[in-house]
Amino acid sequence: LLVLSDLAREGYPILCSEPTAALMLRHDALDLLDDADARLVAAQTVECTAFLWDLHQQGHLRTDFQPLPFAVGHHVPCHLKALGRPPVGPALLSLIPQLRVHTIDVSCSGMAGTYGLKAENHATSLAAGRPMLEELTRPRVLFGSTECSTCRIQMEDGASRRTLHPAQYLALAYGYLPELRERLRQPIRNLVLR
Repeated sequence: LLVLSDLAREGYPILCSEPTAALMLRHDALDLLDDADARLVAAQTVECTAFLWDLHQQGHLRTDFQPLPFAVGHHVPCHLKALGRPPVGPALLSLIPQLRVHTIDVSCSGMAGTYGLKAENHATSLAAGRPMLEELTRPRVLFGSTECSTCRIQMEDGASRRTLHPAQYLALAYGYLPELRERLRQPIRNLVLR
Protein backbone atom coordinates (compact mmCIF):
# COMPACT_ATOMS: atom_id res chain seq x y z
CA LEU A 1 0.00 0.00 0.00
CA LEU A 2 2.94 2.31 0.69
CA VAL A 3 4.13 2.26 -2.94
CA LEU A 4 0.59 2.87 -4.21
CA SER A 5 -0.01 5.72 -1.78
CA ASP A 6 3.25 7.41 -2.85
CA LEU A 7 2.12 7.23 -6.49
CA ALA A 8 -1.40 8.39 -5.61
CA ARG A 9 0.07 11.40 -3.79
CA GLU A 10 1.89 12.28 -7.01
CA GLY A 11 -1.47 12.24 -8.81
CA TYR A 12 -1.15 8.93 -10.62
CA PRO A 13 -4.28 6.84 -11.05
CA ILE A 14 -4.13 3.33 -9.62
CA LEU A 15 -5.29 1.37 -12.65
CA CYS A 16 -6.71 -2.14 -12.18
CA SER A 17 -7.43 -4.47 -15.09
CA GLU A 18 -9.18 -6.84 -12.67
CA PRO A 19 -12.46 -5.56 -11.14
CA THR A 20 -11.82 -7.58 -7.96
CA ALA A 21 -8.55 -5.73 -7.40
CA ALA A 22 -10.25 -2.37 -7.92
CA LEU A 23 -13.03 -3.37 -5.51
CA MET A 24 -10.49 -4.42 -2.88
CA LEU A 25 -8.53 -1.18 -3.14
CA ARG A 26 -11.61 1.07 -3.34
CA HIS A 27 -13.76 -0.58 -0.66
CA ASP A 28 -12.39 -3.62 1.17
CA ALA A 29 -9.04 -2.03 2.09
CA LEU A 30 -10.94 0.74 3.85
CA ASP A 31 -12.62 -1.85 6.07
CA LEU A 32 -9.21 -3.29 6.95
CA LEU A 33 -7.14 -0.13 7.26
CA ASP A 34 -8.43 3.09 8.72
CA ASP A 35 -5.71 5.45 7.57
CA ALA A 36 -5.06 8.30 5.17
CA ASP A 37 -2.97 6.18 2.76
CA ALA A 38 -5.77 3.65 2.29
CA ARG A 39 -8.27 6.47 1.65
CA LEU A 40 -5.90 8.14 -0.83
CA VAL A 41 -5.35 4.89 -2.76
CA ALA A 42 -9.10 4.21 -2.75
CA ALA A 43 -9.80 7.65 -4.21
CA GLN A 44 -7.22 7.17 -7.00
CA THR A 45 -8.18 3.59 -7.93
CA VAL A 46 -9.99 3.09 -11.22
CA GLU A 47 -10.97 -0.02 -13.17
CA CYS A 48 -9.37 -0.30 -16.62
CA THR A 49 -12.43 -0.08 -18.89
CA ALA A 50 -13.78 2.87 -16.89
CA PHE A 51 -10.39 4.60 -17.25
CA LEU A 52 -10.34 3.99 -21.02
CA TRP A 53 -13.97 5.12 -21.41
CA ASP A 54 -13.21 8.33 -19.50
CA LEU A 55 -10.27 8.94 -21.85
CA HIS A 56 -12.64 8.48 -24.80
CA GLN A 57 -15.20 10.87 -23.29
CA GLN A 58 -12.42 13.46 -22.89
CA GLY A 59 -11.29 12.96 -26.51
CA HIS A 60 -7.96 11.41 -25.49
CA LEU A 61 -8.46 7.81 -26.65
CA ARG A 62 -7.17 6.93 -30.10
CA THR A 63 -9.99 5.44 -32.15
CA ASP A 64 -8.08 4.54 -35.31
CA PHE A 65 -9.08 0.91 -34.87
CA GLN A 66 -8.78 -1.79 -37.50
CA PRO A 67 -12.12 -3.57 -38.07
CA LEU A 68 -12.83 -6.77 -36.18
CA PRO A 69 -15.60 -8.43 -38.22
CA PHE A 70 -17.11 -10.76 -35.63
CA ALA A 71 -19.48 -10.81 -32.67
CA VAL A 72 -18.65 -11.00 -28.98
CA GLY A 73 -20.83 -11.67 -25.98
CA HIS A 74 -19.71 -9.35 -23.18
CA HIS A 75 -20.41 -10.63 -19.66
CA VAL A 76 -20.67 -7.92 -17.00
CA PRO A 77 -18.92 -9.27 -13.87
CA CYS A 78 -20.38 -8.97 -10.38
CA HIS A 79 -17.35 -7.17 -8.93
CA LEU A 80 -17.57 -4.58 -11.68
CA LYS A 81 -21.18 -3.89 -10.70
CA ALA A 82 -20.15 -3.66 -7.04
CA LEU A 83 -17.87 -0.73 -7.91
CA GLY A 84 -21.07 1.28 -8.35
CA ARG A 85 -20.49 2.66 -11.81
CA PRO A 86 -22.49 1.60 -14.87
CA PRO A 87 -20.48 -0.91 -16.92
CA VAL A 88 -18.78 0.64 -19.95
CA GLY A 89 -17.05 -2.42 -21.45
CA PRO A 90 -19.75 -2.93 -24.11
CA ALA A 91 -19.65 0.75 -25.16
CA LEU A 92 -15.87 0.67 -25.32
CA LEU A 93 -15.94 -2.45 -27.51
CA SER A 94 -18.58 -0.83 -29.74
CA LEU A 95 -15.99 1.76 -30.79
CA ILE A 96 -14.25 -0.97 -32.83
CA PRO A 97 -15.54 -1.01 -36.43
CA GLN A 98 -17.54 -4.10 -37.42
CA LEU A 99 -17.34 -5.61 -33.92
CA ARG A 100 -20.87 -6.60 -32.90
CA VAL A 101 -21.26 -6.54 -29.13
CA HIS A 102 -24.01 -8.41 -27.29
CA THR A 103 -24.16 -7.48 -23.61
CA ILE A 104 -24.77 -10.47 -21.36
CA ASP A 105 -26.02 -9.25 -18.00
CA VAL A 106 -28.33 -12.06 -16.92
CA SER A 107 -26.48 -13.68 -14.03
CA CYS A 108 -23.19 -14.23 -12.30
CA SER A 109 -20.71 -16.47 -14.11
CA GLY A 110 -20.98 -18.84 -11.18
CA MET A 111 -17.24 -18.98 -10.64
CA ALA A 112 -17.42 -16.97 -7.38
CA GLY A 113 -13.75 -16.15 -7.21
CA THR A 114 -11.91 -19.44 -7.01
CA TYR A 115 -14.92 -21.42 -5.74
CA GLY A 116 -15.64 -22.95 -9.15
CA LEU A 117 -12.05 -24.09 -9.61
CA LYS A 118 -12.49 -26.86 -7.03
CA ALA A 119 -13.63 -30.24 -8.35
CA GLU A 120 -16.31 -30.58 -5.68
CA ASN A 121 -17.85 -27.22 -6.70
CA HIS A 122 -17.66 -27.61 -10.49
CA ALA A 123 -21.27 -28.72 -11.10
CA THR A 124 -22.69 -26.10 -8.72
CA SER A 125 -20.55 -23.40 -10.31
CA LEU A 126 -21.72 -24.27 -13.82
CA ALA A 127 -25.35 -24.43 -12.67
CA ALA A 128 -25.07 -20.97 -11.10
CA GLY A 129 -23.58 -19.57 -14.30
CA ARG A 130 -25.95 -21.42 -16.66
CA PRO A 131 -28.08 -18.38 -17.69
CA MET A 132 -24.97 -16.43 -18.71
CA LEU A 133 -23.33 -19.46 -20.35
CA GLU A 134 -26.48 -20.17 -22.38
CA GLU A 135 -26.47 -16.59 -23.72
CA LEU A 136 -22.80 -16.97 -24.61
CA THR A 137 -23.44 -20.14 -26.62
CA ARG A 138 -26.08 -18.57 -28.85
CA PRO A 139 -25.13 -18.77 -32.55
CA ARG A 140 -24.90 -14.97 -32.86
CA VAL A 141 -21.85 -14.93 -30.54
CA LEU A 142 -18.46 -16.13 -31.74
CA PHE A 143 -16.25 -15.07 -28.82
CA GLY A 144 -16.59 -13.87 -25.24
CA SER A 145 -15.48 -10.73 -23.46
CA THR A 146 -15.28 -9.85 -19.78
CA GLU A 147 -13.12 -7.79 -17.46
CA CYS A 148 -12.88 -10.59 -14.87
CA SER A 149 -10.25 -13.33 -15.24
CA THR A 150 -12.16 -15.99 -13.29
CA CYS A 151 -15.31 -15.26 -15.31
CA ARG A 152 -13.16 -15.72 -18.42
CA ILE A 153 -12.10 -19.16 -17.20
CA GLN A 154 -15.75 -20.10 -16.62
CA MET A 155 -16.81 -18.76 -20.03
CA GLU A 156 -14.13 -20.72 -21.86
CA ASP A 157 -14.69 -23.89 -19.83
CA GLY A 158 -18.48 -23.78 -19.57
CA ALA A 159 -19.39 -22.37 -22.99
CA SER A 160 -16.35 -23.28 -25.10
CA ARG A 161 -16.03 -19.68 -26.29
CA ARG A 162 -12.59 -18.10 -26.44
CA THR A 163 -12.79 -15.06 -24.19
CA LEU A 164 -10.61 -11.95 -23.90
CA HIS A 165 -10.52 -8.84 -21.74
CA PRO A 166 -11.98 -5.77 -23.54
CA ALA A 167 -8.51 -4.17 -23.45
CA GLN A 168 -7.19 -7.16 -25.41
CA TYR A 169 -9.80 -6.59 -28.13
CA LEU A 170 -8.75 -2.93 -28.24
CA ALA A 171 -5.10 -3.95 -28.55
CA LEU A 172 -6.00 -6.30 -31.40
CA ALA A 173 -7.95 -3.53 -33.14
CA TYR A 174 -4.98 -1.17 -32.75
CA GLY A 175 -2.80 -3.78 -34.48
CA TYR A 176 -0.94 -4.65 -31.29
CA LEU A 177 -0.52 -8.16 -29.89
CA PRO A 178 -1.11 -10.06 -33.15
CA GLU A 179 -0.78 -13.28 -31.14
CA LEU A 180 -4.29 -12.60 -29.83
CA ARG A 181 -5.68 -13.31 -33.30
CA GLU A 182 -4.05 -16.74 -33.13
CA ARG A 183 -5.41 -17.28 -29.62
CA LEU A 184 -8.93 -16.61 -30.90
CA ARG A 185 -8.42 -19.33 -33.53
CA GLN A 186 -7.25 -21.96 -31.05
CA PRO A 187 -9.76 -24.55 -29.90
CA ILE A 188 -10.81 -24.48 -26.27
CA ARG A 189 -9.30 -27.17 -24.08
CA ASN A 190 -10.36 -27.90 -20.55
CA LEU A 191 -8.56 -24.95 -18.98
CA VAL A 192 -9.67 -25.39 -15.40
CA LEU A 193 -7.43 -27.33 -13.04
CA ARG A 194 -9.84 -29.37 -11.02
